[in-house]
Amino acid sequence: MTTESDAVVGRLAVMDGSLNDLLRDLVGEITGQDAAGMTTGKAAQVLLGHARGDRTLLTPEVSDWLKRVVKAAEKRNEAMHAVARDQCVLCGDATRFEHKGRPVDRSAAAVEAVSARFRELIDEGVRHARSISDALNERARAAAVQVADATLTIQTPRQLMIGQNLHRCAACSPGGSAITVVSLPAAAGRLASGEIDTARPLERPHRPRN
Repeated sequence: MTTESDAVVGRLAVMDGSLNDLLRDLVGEITGQDAAGMTTGKAAQVLLGHARGDRTLLTPEVSDWLKRVVKAAEKRNEAMHAVARDQCVLCGDATRFEHKGRPVDRSAAAVEAVSARFRELIDEGVRHARSISDALNERARAAAVQVADATLTIQTPRQLMIGQNLHRCAACSPGGSAITVVSLPAAAGRLASGEIDTARPLERPHRPRN
């Protein structure tokens, strides 16, 4: 363990936090469960369980991604929770690590490889989250149709954009410039006639002042 490997482990922890936030948001919106406190691996497993009963929303491609998240989370745990067996009492350097009784390579290169895997999983997860958001929004709009037709009232189904707000510094952006993305879903109103107006927010009737 060196200053370099410590820095890489720190970056891995940040990436794990980002992926964990995305997964917990997906768990909450898809299953309705309180995902607070769920680890990355646990959240992925919950979604995999849900996928068995909703393959339209959580497609085989999403399930494959989730399985790779589970495996990556195990590697993350090894790197983050490995115990040093020959740590110097003065400088803190160590060369031998174990996790659950098994030797672990905690060199900077090994941890960076895990980080690279997390980086790919985050990018892929953001794409899947967009598709899942679109599917959930379509379901909400379909449900709004039924309510609007039954009650003859305007419905405004909630529109989701899971995992679409992000910031990347210049060093982590392909073009070398910092990127900040804030996605806002279009306002959608379901009228009793069955028309959807996504071009502008719904307007309330205006009453002139006396």
